[in-house]
Amino acid sequence: MGSEIRTHVIMSQYKYVWKGKDPRGNARSEEVMAENAQAAREELTRRGWTELELVFDDIATSAVAGVEATDWITEEGVSAQQLTDQYEGKAPGFLAQWFKGLLDSKKSLLTFGALLAWGIYTDRKWAWIIGAIGLGFIVLLMPALHAFFSVTLRQYSRLNKAKVWGRWNEVLDCVERLRKAHRLTRIGVGDLELTRCRAQALAALGRLDEGVAEFRQFENSPKVERWLYLSHLSSIYDEAKAFGKSLECRQQAAAEKPDSSAVWIDLAYSLMRGFNRPAEAREALARAEAHEITGLGKAYVPFVRGIIGWRERNFAEARKHLEEALAGLEPLSHHDLVVGLILLTKSYLCVVHGASGNRLEAKKLFRETEKFLTAHREDELLQACRSGC
Repeated sequence: MGSEIRTHVIMSQYKYVWKGKDPRGNARSEEVMAENAQAAREELTRRGWTELELVFDDIATSAVAGVEATDWITEEGVSAQQLTDQYEGKAPGFLAQWFKGLLDSKKSLLTFGALLAWGIYTDRKWAWIIGAIGLGFIVLLMPALHAFFSVTLRQYSRLNKAKVWGRWNEVLDCVERLRKAHRLTRIGVGDLELTRCRAQALAALGRLDEGVAEFRQFENSPKVERWLYLSHLSSIYDEAKAFGKSLECRQQAAAEKPDSSAVWIDLAYSLMRGFNRPAEAREALARAEAHEITGLGKAYVPFVRGIIGWRERNFAEARKHLEEALAGLEPLSHHDLVVGLILLTKSYLCVVHGASGNRLEAKKLFRETEKFLTAHREDELLQACRSGC
Protein backbone atom coordinates (compact mmCIF):
# COMPACT_ATOMS: atom_id res chain seq x y z
CA MET A 1 0.00 0.00 0.00
CA GLY A 2 2.97 2.22 -0.18
CA SER A 3 3.27 3.59 3.33
CA GLU A 4 3.65 2.53 6.90
CA ILE A 5 0.63 2.80 9.09
CA ARG A 6 2.43 2.61 12.40
CA THR A 7 1.44 1.02 15.70
CA HIS A 8 0.50 3.65 18.26
CA VAL A 9 0.30 2.40 21.83
CA ILE A 10 -0.12 5.49 23.98
CA MET A 11 -2.12 4.77 27.10
CA SER A 12 -4.00 2.06 25.16
CA GLN A 13 -4.94 4.44 22.35
CA TYR A 14 -4.77 3.52 18.68
CA LYS A 15 -4.90 5.33 15.39
CA TYR A 16 -8.14 5.10 13.40
CA VAL A 17 -8.55 6.52 9.91
CA TRP A 18 -12.07 7.53 8.85
CA LYS A 19 -13.58 9.08 5.76
CA GLY A 20 -16.78 11.10 5.68
CA LYS A 21 -18.03 14.68 5.51
CA ASP A 22 -16.47 17.24 7.81
CA PRO A 23 -18.49 19.99 9.55
CA ARG A 24 -18.31 22.09 6.37
CA GLY A 25 -19.68 19.27 4.25
CA ASN A 26 -16.36 18.50 2.53
CA ALA A 27 -15.66 14.84 1.75
CA ARG A 28 -12.27 13.96 3.22
CA SER A 29 -10.44 11.67 5.65
CA GLU A 30 -9.38 12.21 9.25
CA GLU A 31 -7.13 10.42 11.72
CA VAL A 32 -8.28 9.96 15.32
CA MET A 33 -6.47 8.55 18.33
CA ALA A 34 -8.87 6.69 20.62
CA GLU A 35 -9.28 3.66 22.86
CA ASN A 36 -11.39 1.90 20.23
CA ALA A 37 -13.21 2.54 16.96
CA GLN A 38 -16.48 3.36 18.67
CA ALA A 39 -14.82 6.10 20.73
CA ALA A 40 -13.18 7.43 17.56
CA ARG A 41 -16.56 7.65 15.81
CA GLU A 42 -18.07 9.43 18.80
CA GLU A 43 -15.23 11.97 18.76
CA LEU A 44 -15.75 12.75 15.07
CA THR A 45 -19.52 12.90 15.48
CA ARG A 46 -19.04 15.35 18.35
CA ARG A 47 -16.98 17.53 16.01
CA GLY A 48 -19.82 17.53 13.46
CA TRP A 49 -18.68 14.85 11.01
CA THR A 50 -21.31 12.81 9.14
CA GLU A 51 -21.50 9.81 6.75
CA LEU A 52 -18.53 8.18 8.50
CA GLU A 53 -16.83 5.04 7.19
CA LEU A 54 -13.94 3.32 8.97
CA VAL A 55 -10.94 2.88 6.66
CA PHE A 56 -8.25 1.58 9.06
CA ASP A 57 -8.86 0.15 12.52
CA ASP A 58 -6.56 -0.76 15.43
CA ILE A 59 -5.17 -3.96 13.94
CA ALA A 60 -5.01 -2.64 10.39
CA THR A 61 -3.01 0.42 11.39
CA SER A 62 -0.45 -1.79 13.06
CA ALA A 63 -0.23 -4.65 10.61
CA VAL A 64 -1.74 -4.12 7.18
CA ALA A 65 1.02 -2.04 5.65
CA GLY A 66 3.97 -1.82 7.95
CA VAL A 67 5.91 0.37 5.52
CA GLU A 68 7.39 3.70 6.57
CA ALA A 69 8.38 4.79 3.07
CA THR A 70 6.17 6.75 0.70
CA ASP A 71 6.83 7.90 -2.84
CA TRP A 72 7.53 11.41 -1.55
CA ILE A 73 8.91 11.87 1.95
CA THR A 74 7.64 14.93 3.82
CA GLU A 75 8.15 16.24 7.32
CA GLU A 76 4.43 15.86 7.96
CA GLY A 77 4.50 12.16 7.05
CA VAL A 78 1.50 10.45 5.47
CA SER A 79 -1.86 12.15 5.89
CA ALA A 80 -5.16 10.39 6.55
CA GLN A 81 -6.28 11.40 3.05
CA GLN A 82 -3.16 9.88 1.49
CA LEU A 83 -3.74 6.64 3.39
CA THR A 84 -7.35 6.52 2.23
CA ASP A 85 -6.37 7.24 -1.37
CA GLN A 86 -3.76 4.48 -1.27
CA TYR A 87 -6.26 2.05 0.26
CA GLU A 88 -8.85 2.82 -2.42
CA GLY A 89 -6.31 2.78 -5.26
CA LYS A 90 -6.74 6.50 -5.95
CA ALA A 91 -3.24 7.66 -5.03
CA PRO A 92 -1.61 9.77 -7.77
CA GLY A 93 1.02 8.06 -9.90
CA PHE A 94 4.64 9.05 -10.30
CA LEU A 95 4.07 11.47 -13.20
CA ALA A 96 1.22 13.24 -11.39
CA GLN A 97 3.34 13.59 -8.26
CA TRP A 98 6.30 14.80 -10.31
CA PHE A 99 4.15 17.43 -12.02
CA LYS A 100 2.76 18.58 -8.67
CA GLY A 101 6.30 18.82 -7.32
CA LEU A 102 7.31 20.99 -10.26
CA LEU A 103 4.30 23.26 -9.69
CA ASP A 104 5.25 23.57 -6.02
CA SER A 105 8.76 24.59 -7.15
CA LYS A 106 7.58 27.06 -9.79
CA LYS A 107 9.26 30.07 -8.15
CA SER A 108 12.63 28.32 -8.21
CA LEU A 109 12.02 27.12 -11.77
CA LEU A 110 11.18 30.66 -12.91
CA THR A 111 14.24 32.08 -11.14
CA PHE A 112 16.70 29.61 -12.65
CA GLY A 113 14.93 29.78 -16.02
CA ALA A 114 15.23 33.57 -16.07
CA LEU A 115 18.88 33.32 -15.07
CA LEU A 116 19.53 30.83 -17.88
CA ALA A 117 17.77 33.01 -20.45
CA TRP A 118 19.57 36.13 -19.27
CA GLY A 119 22.91 34.35 -19.36
CA ILE A 120 22.34 33.17 -22.92
CA TYR A 121 21.07 36.59 -24.05
CA THR A 122 23.99 38.50 -22.51
CA ASP A 123 26.54 35.79 -23.25
CA ARG A 124 27.43 35.47 -19.57
CA LYS A 125 28.64 31.93 -19.23
CA TRP A 126 28.47 31.78 -15.43
CA ALA A 127 24.79 32.81 -15.47
CA TRP A 128 23.54 30.24 -17.94
CA ILE A 129 25.63 27.49 -16.32
CA ILE A 130 24.10 28.21 -12.89
CA GLY A 131 20.63 28.50 -14.43
CA ALA A 132 20.97 25.22 -16.33
CA ILE A 133 22.34 23.38 -13.30
CA GLY A 134 19.55 24.75 -11.09
CA LEU A 135 16.82 23.78 -13.54
CA GLY A 136 18.30 20.32 -14.02
CA PHE A 137 18.59 19.78 -10.29
CA ILE A 138 14.94 20.68 -9.66
CA VAL A 139 13.59 18.68 -12.61
CA LEU A 140 15.67 15.56 -11.92
CA LEU A 141 15.65 15.65 -8.10
CA MET A 142 12.23 14.05 -7.69
CA PRO A 143 12.84 11.14 -10.07
CA ALA A 144 16.14 10.50 -8.30
CA LEU A 145 14.48 10.52 -4.87
CA HIS A 146 11.66 8.33 -6.17
CA ALA A 147 14.13 5.77 -7.55
CA PHE A 148 16.08 5.78 -4.27
CA PHE A 149 13.17 5.45 -1.86
CA SER A 150 10.92 3.24 -3.97
CA VAL A 151 13.32 0.31 -3.54
CA THR A 152 11.52 -0.42 -0.28
CA LEU A 153 8.10 -0.26 -1.89
CA ARG A 154 9.06 -2.59 -4.72
CA GLN A 155 10.61 -5.13 -2.38
CA TYR A 156 7.62 -5.06 -0.02
CA SER A 157 5.28 -5.60 -2.96
CA ARG A 158 7.48 -8.46 -4.15
CA LEU A 159 7.40 -9.96 -0.64
CA ASN A 160 3.60 -9.87 -0.45
CA LYS A 161 3.20 -11.36 -3.93
CA ALA A 162 5.56 -14.15 -2.89
CA LYS A 163 3.41 -14.78 0.19
CA VAL A 164 0.27 -14.98 -1.94
CA TRP A 165 1.83 -17.68 -4.12
CA GLY A 166 3.64 -19.56 -1.35
CA ARG A 167 7.17 -18.73 -2.57
CA TRP A 168 8.59 -18.82 0.92
CA ASN A 169 12.29 -18.80 0.08
CA GLU A 170 11.64 -15.64 -1.90
CA VAL A 171 9.92 -14.17 1.17
CA LEU A 172 13.06 -14.84 3.21
CA ASP A 173 15.17 -13.15 0.54
CA CYS A 174 12.86 -10.11 0.48
CA VAL A 175 13.06 -9.76 4.26
CA GLU A 176 16.85 -9.57 4.12
CA ARG A 177 16.77 -7.08 1.24
CA LEU A 178 14.29 -4.89 3.11
CA ARG A 179 16.47 -4.92 6.20
CA LYS A 180 19.45 -3.83 4.13
CA ALA A 181 17.35 -1.10 2.47
CA HIS A 182 16.31 0.14 5.92
CA ARG A 183 19.93 0.40 7.00
CA LEU A 184 20.72 2.37 3.83
CA THR A 185 17.74 4.76 3.69
CA ARG A 186 16.66 4.75 7.36
CA ILE A 187 13.10 4.21 6.21
CA GLY A 188 11.30 1.03 5.36
CA VAL A 189 9.29 -1.82 6.80
CA GLY A 190 9.13 -2.05 10.58
CA ASP A 191 10.97 -4.86 12.37
CA LEU A 192 7.73 -6.32 13.76
CA GLU A 193 6.31 -6.84 10.26
CA LEU A 194 9.57 -8.18 8.83
CA THR A 195 10.04 -10.63 11.69
CA ARG A 196 6.44 -11.81 11.33
CA CYS A 197 6.89 -12.38 7.58
CA ARG A 198 10.13 -14.24 8.15
CA ALA A 199 8.50 -16.39 10.87
CA GLN A 200 5.58 -17.18 8.54
CA ALA A 201 8.01 -18.28 5.86
CA LEU A 202 9.97 -20.48 8.26
CA ALA A 203 6.73 -22.04 9.53
CA ALA A 204 5.57 -22.81 6.00
CA LEU A 205 8.97 -24.37 5.23
CA GLY A 206 8.63 -26.77 8.16
CA ARG A 207 10.66 -24.72 10.65
CA LEU A 208 7.81 -23.64 12.91
CA ASP A 209 9.72 -23.73 16.20
CA GLU A 210 12.46 -21.54 14.73
CA GLY A 211 9.93 -19.04 13.39
CA VAL A 212 8.02 -18.83 16.68
CA ALA A 213 11.28 -18.45 18.62
CA GLU A 214 12.32 -15.50 16.45
CA PHE A 215 8.95 -13.80 16.80
CA ARG A 216 8.92 -14.24 20.60
CA GLN A 217 11.28 -11.27 20.90
CA PHE A 218 8.11 -9.14 20.75
CA GLU A 219 6.18 -11.08 23.39
CA ASN A 220 6.97 -8.64 26.18
CA SER A 221 7.77 -5.60 24.08
CA PRO A 222 6.29 -2.36 25.48
CA LYS A 223 5.55 -1.30 21.89
CA VAL A 224 3.41 -4.37 21.09
CA GLU A 225 0.36 -5.03 23.20
CA ARG A 226 -0.45 -8.59 24.13
CA TRP A 227 -3.52 -8.94 21.90
CA LEU A 228 -1.61 -7.71 18.85
CA TYR A 229 1.29 -10.08 19.54
CA LEU A 230 -1.16 -12.99 19.79
CA SER A 231 -2.94 -11.97 16.60
CA HIS A 232 0.33 -11.94 14.67
CA LEU A 233 1.48 -15.18 16.29
CA SER A 234 -1.70 -16.93 15.10
CA SER A 235 -0.84 -16.05 11.48
CA ILE A 236 2.51 -17.84 11.92
CA TYR A 237 0.83 -21.00 13.21
CA ASP A 238 -1.58 -20.82 10.26
CA GLU A 239 1.25 -21.25 7.76
CA ALA A 240 2.37 -24.43 9.52
CA LYS A 241 -1.23 -25.73 9.51
CA ALA A 242 -1.06 -25.75 13.31
CA PHE A 243 -4.70 -24.70 13.52
CA GLY A 244 -5.14 -25.66 17.16
CA LYS A 245 -2.36 -23.30 18.24
CA SER A 246 -3.67 -20.59 15.92
CA LEU A 247 -7.18 -20.85 17.37
CA GLU A 248 -5.82 -20.68 20.90
CA CYS A 249 -3.95 -17.45 20.09
CA ARG A 250 -7.03 -15.86 18.53
CA GLN A 251 -9.21 -16.81 21.47
CA GLN A 252 -6.71 -15.16 23.81
CA ALA A 253 -6.48 -12.08 21.56
CA ALA A 254 -10.27 -11.70 21.61
CA ALA A 255 -10.24 -11.96 25.40
CA GLU A 256 -7.53 -9.28 25.58
CA LYS A 257 -9.15 -6.90 23.06
CA PRO A 258 -12.91 -7.62 22.97
CA ASP A 259 -13.77 -4.19 21.49
CA SER A 260 -11.94 -4.86 18.20
CA SER A 261 -14.06 -6.27 15.36
CA ALA A 262 -10.95 -7.58 13.57
CA VAL A 263 -10.00 -10.05 16.30
CA TRP A 264 -13.55 -11.49 16.34
CA ILE A 265 -13.62 -11.87 12.55
CA ASP A 266 -10.25 -13.64 12.67
CA LEU A 267 -11.53 -15.91 15.44
CA ALA A 268 -14.63 -16.80 13.40
CA TYR A 269 -12.46 -17.73 10.43
CA SER A 270 -10.16 -19.82 12.62
CA LEU A 271 -13.16 -21.72 14.00
CA MET A 272 -14.13 -22.70 10.45
CA ARG A 273 -10.78 -23.12 8.71
CA GLY A 274 -9.23 -25.93 10.69
CA PHE A 275 -12.40 -26.98 12.46
CA ASN A 276 -16.14 -27.14 11.92
CA ARG A 277 -17.66 -25.09 14.71
CA PRO A 278 -20.32 -22.95 13.00
CA ALA A 279 -22.27 -21.98 16.13
CA GLU A 280 -19.18 -20.49 17.75
CA ALA A 281 -18.17 -18.84 14.47
CA ARG A 282 -21.58 -17.17 14.19
CA GLU A 283 -21.28 -15.94 17.75
CA ALA A 284 -17.84 -14.47 16.98
CA LEU A 285 -19.22 -12.71 13.88
CA ALA A 286 -22.07 -11.29 15.95
CA ARG A 287 -19.49 -9.93 18.40
CA ALA A 288 -17.60 -8.38 15.48
CA GLU A 289 -20.73 -6.72 14.09
CA ALA A 290 -21.38 -5.09 17.45
CA HIS A 291 -18.32 -2.91 16.74
CA GLU A 292 -17.11 -0.74 13.88
CA ILE A 293 -15.82 -2.73 10.88
CA THR A 294 -13.50 -1.55 8.10
CA GLY A 295 -14.29 -1.91 4.40
CA LEU A 296 -12.04 -4.95 4.10
CA GLY A 297 -13.58 -6.43 7.24
CA LYS A 298 -17.07 -5.96 5.78
CA ALA A 299 -16.02 -8.18 2.87
CA TYR A 300 -14.44 -10.70 5.22
CA VAL A 301 -17.67 -11.24 7.18
CA PRO A 302 -19.65 -12.75 4.24
CA PHE A 303 -16.53 -14.73 3.31
CA VAL A 304 -16.65 -16.50 6.67
CA ARG A 305 -20.44 -16.87 6.41
CA GLY A 306 -19.90 -18.54 3.04
CA ILE A 307 -17.57 -21.09 4.64
CA ILE A 308 -20.16 -21.73 7.35
CA GLY A 309 -22.83 -22.35 4.69
CA TRP A 310 -20.53 -24.77 2.86
CA ARG A 311 -19.72 -26.70 6.02
CA GLU A 312 -23.43 -26.98 6.79
CA ARG A 313 -24.15 -28.01 3.18
CA ASN A 314 -26.41 -25.01 2.70
CA PHE A 315 -24.93 -24.33 -0.73
CA ALA A 316 -27.38 -21.64 -1.87
CA GLU A 317 -26.63 -19.56 1.22
CA ALA A 318 -22.90 -20.22 0.88
CA ARG A 319 -22.88 -19.07 -2.73
CA LYS A 320 -24.77 -15.87 -1.90
CA HIS A 321 -22.31 -14.93 0.84
CA LEU A 322 -19.19 -15.83 -1.13
CA GLU A 323 -20.34 -13.79 -4.13
CA GLU A 324 -21.02 -10.89 -1.78
CA ALA A 325 -17.50 -11.26 -0.39
CA LEU A 326 -16.02 -11.23 -3.91
CA ALA A 327 -17.95 -8.09 -4.78
CA GLY A 328 -16.42 -6.38 -1.76
CA LEU A 329 -12.89 -7.67 -2.33
CA GLU A 330 -12.42 -7.13 -6.06
CA PRO A 331 -12.33 -3.29 -5.84
CA LEU A 332 -9.36 -3.77 -3.47
CA SER A 333 -7.45 -6.14 -5.76
CA HIS A 334 -4.72 -3.52 -6.27
CA HIS A 335 -3.44 -4.61 -2.85
CA ASP A 336 -1.11 -7.58 -3.22
CA LEU A 337 -2.39 -9.54 -0.21
CA VAL A 338 -6.07 -9.06 -1.13
CA VAL A 339 -5.36 -11.07 -4.29
CA GLY A 340 -4.77 -14.10 -2.07
CA LEU A 341 -8.05 -13.59 -0.25
CA ILE A 342 -9.87 -13.29 -3.58
CA LEU A 343 -8.36 -16.58 -4.75
CA LEU A 344 -9.32 -18.26 -1.48
CA THR A 345 -12.88 -16.97 -1.81
CA LYS A 346 -13.04 -18.29 -5.37
CA SER A 347 -11.77 -21.65 -4.13
CA TYR A 348 -14.67 -21.99 -1.71
CA LEU A 349 -17.03 -20.79 -4.43
CA CYS A 350 -15.64 -23.50 -6.70
CA VAL A 351 -16.44 -26.12 -4.07
CA VAL A 352 -19.95 -24.76 -3.61
CA HIS A 353 -20.64 -24.75 -7.36
CA GLY A 354 -19.34 -28.30 -7.64
CA ALA A 355 -21.47 -29.51 -4.75
CA SER A 356 -24.50 -27.80 -6.35
CA GLY A 357 -23.92 -29.57 -9.67
CA ASN A 358 -22.61 -26.49 -11.52
CA ARG A 359 -19.57 -28.30 -12.86
CA LEU A 360 -18.77 -25.91 -15.69
CA GLU A 361 -18.57 -22.96 -13.30
CA ALA A 362 -16.62 -25.08 -10.82
CA LYS A 363 -14.06 -26.02 -13.50
CA LYS A 364 -13.63 -22.39 -14.52
CA LEU A 365 -12.95 -21.34 -10.94
CA PHE A 366 -10.64 -24.29 -10.31
CA ARG A 367 -8.47 -23.28 -13.28
CA GLU A 368 -8.00 -19.91 -11.56
CA THR A 369 -7.27 -21.27 -8.09
CA GLU A 370 -5.56 -24.68 -8.44
CA LYS A 371 -2.03 -23.25 -8.50
CA PHE A 372 -2.78 -21.10 -5.45
CA LEU A 373 -4.27 -23.98 -3.45
CA THR A 374 -1.36 -26.27 -4.36
CA ALA A 375 1.21 -23.67 -3.33
CA HIS A 376 -0.42 -23.33 0.09
CA ARG A 377 -1.00 -27.07 0.59
CA GLU A 378 -4.75 -26.55 1.03
CA ASP A 379 -5.36 -30.27 0.64
CA GLU A 380 -8.98 -30.33 1.87
CA LEU A 381 -10.03 -27.59 -0.55
CA LEU A 382 -8.06 -29.14 -3.40
CA GLN A 383 -9.80 -32.46 -2.92
CA ALA A 384 -13.23 -30.83 -2.63
CA CYS A 385 -12.63 -28.78 -5.80
CA ARG A 386 -11.49 -31.82 -7.77
CA SER A 387 -14.48 -33.82 -6.61
CA GLY A 388 -16.85 -31.10 -7.81
CA CYS A 389 -15.23 -30.75 -11.23
